[in-house]
Amino acid sequence: MNCVLTGTGKRGLYMDKKVLIVEDERILAEDMKSKISDFGLVPCGIESNGENAIAAAKKENPDLIIMDIKLKGDMDGIETVACIREFCQCPVIFITAFINLEKTENIKSLGNISYLVKPYYDHELQTEIEKLLKNRQ
Repeated sequence: MNCVLTGTGKRGLYMDKKVLIVEDERILAEDMKSKISDFGLVPCGIESNGENAIAAAKKENPDLIIMDIKLKGDMDGIETVACIREFCQCPVIFITAFINLEKTENIKSLGNISYLVKPYYDHELQTEIEKLLKNRQ
């Protein structure tokens, strides 16, 4: 499905917004990158672990981060975002296959976030991206 953010299009309001993708499954990350481009946004990197995600966020200063909760390495997505929030306040969409009440509370404490449970539909991702970017303005 080729989606474009409502009212924005490739030449619209969000066309120059950079999105950092943090996903440890390469096929899912590449699919996400394609969707982000279809939405008219600029994918500014794909990372698979927390340490690299932090470095990429420092370098790219993204407008939005899409973050898997379960990552390769010692840090999970929640810990990674907590570190990133020390220097970058961009909104985050967490992606996870399973979420429990404790993780939900940890996520809420980070502020300016949303989350989607796998599997999700393209329009759900599109809606969350649009909502967070609109709130950031």
